[in-house]
Amino acid sequence: MLDKKRLEQFPVFSGIDENQLESIARHCEVMSITPGMVIVAQDEPAKYLYGILSGEVELTLTFTYQMLAQDIQSGKGALARVKTMQKPVTVDTIVPGEIFGWSSLLEDGYQSATVSCTKAGEAFFVSADILKEIFENDPRTGYQVMTRLYGVVSDRMRNRTYRLVEVWGESFGMTDL
Repeated sequence: MLDKKRLEQFPVFSGIDENQLESIARHCEVMSITPGMVIVAQDEPAKYLYGILSGEVELTLTFTYQMLAQDIQSGKGALARVKTMQKPVTVDTIVPGEIFGWSSLLEDGYQSATVSCTKAGEAFFVSADILKEIFENDPRTGYQVMTRLYGVVSDRMRNRTYRLVEVWGESFGMTDL
């Protein structure tokens, strides 16, 4: 269980009805996070909403692509094979007071990034199914939280886009992007 005073420090939960805040806090579990720890992996089913209480985590997208690689063999001509490559790109850093795992609140949501701890601390997590049930029983609370969550998603998408354009430019030797 998480103290409701700690939960209301998160902008997405601040100002909601005291009883609903208490209900959500009662279902939150606290976990220790340590550097290098993978909390969620990209493309796995999203089941929990997380919040950083202390410490820091990074959101990383891993791009998988294939390219044709030539193997030159003397006297036999060139043989080609498909080589699978992966490129991880850190797109955001999450600090105390911020949440991640928002895709868990979508129908059949999947993690959009891998989240790894970079600075030791604590995080809370709460089942998306429990949150959805609370929101269905109290649409006002659901509306308040989801409206604020929309702001989080919007900011993350903007940060992600800027970072990906930056990496794309670096890949092609362009520094003026």
